[in-house]
Amino acid sequence: MTTGNTGPDITVRAFSWDDLPALYDVMTRAGTAPFAYADAPVEAFERSLRQPRLSAETDIFVADSGERLEGWVRVDLEPNIRRAVASLGVDADVDAVTLRPRLLRVAHERAREAGADVMHVPMAATDDLMRMAGGSIGLTQSRVYVQMEYHPAPAYLQGDRRPIPDGFSPRPMDGLREAARLTNLQNAAFEGMWGFAPNNVEEIEASLELPGQGPEQVLFLDDSDGRAVAYVWTKFEPSEGMSVGYVGMVGVHPDYRGRGLGEVITANGIRLLRDQGAGVVKLEVDRDNKPARRIYRDLGFNSVSETIWYELGLAPT
Repeated sequence: MTTGNTGPDITVRAFSWDDLPALYDVMTRAGTAPFAYADAPVEAFERSLRQPRLSAETDIFVADSGERLEGWVRVDLEPNIRRAVASLGVDADVDAVTLRPRLLRVAHERAREAGADVMHVPMAATDDLMRMAGGSIGLTQSRVYVQMEYHPAPAYLQGDRRPIPDGFSPRPMDGLREAARLTNLQNAAFEGMWGFAPNNVEEIEASLELPGQGPEQVLFLDDSDGRAVAYVWTKFEPSEGMSVGYVGMVGVHPDYRGRGLGEVITANGIRLLRDQGAGVVKLEVDRDNKPARRIYRDLGFNSVSETIWYELGLAPT
């Protein structure tokens, strides 16, 4: 991997673990600090960077001015579908017009070195500068995801309650011992869907150990034989102001689709988050997934913004 100056005073280089506090600092300045709700945000961030699929010292690059970090780019590799996903950010006071394209080019080179066939980059639909940066390296629009929000009504109104069909029962996940069950159900539910890279148990366990998204945030829907046939994986971010809940993943086993189970388990996830104190519940859904969007609208969600996923083929030259 070759990196170089991005300007007279800024150099892009590989991340080292000594950069961890500085990386968290620049993410804070850019308004994207992760795990700010956790008791120990930097430690939680470090744990997230040590997940099985990510090699931080080869897959993260930082823009170093010599005095502090001014930006970063992260390349998440998904070798089982030969894809790379790049995400980046730049301090608001830095010339993003010149730095962002250079960060994207570094991500492009890393993705090619890793053998990916395609690189995807998500961008806020309103971020014109980011789209300009993507266009400079040949990114083209591939997919649009819609961000939706719902403000839970008081429990007694039962506006998000859905009747559970006979023969099915919701229950909480029984700790990490059910990580394999969650892994298998998720992989079956999303097999063949755009952008989904199947997970293994180690990867699922690593995600379950992060703050706000542990086993207590997962609900299963079992059939009469005790088989988990649907699930919702939520995330809860406590706050002294308005706590935020997320419906991260909702999946139904292919053999059980068409019975309204997705709506049932989603409603249970909403109530879980409301009972934990969430003042707003957020989720993201593929704009082309009309059945899912209809479910979320029926449950009270409203569209608030869009994220555009851009794509760049990485055929060898």
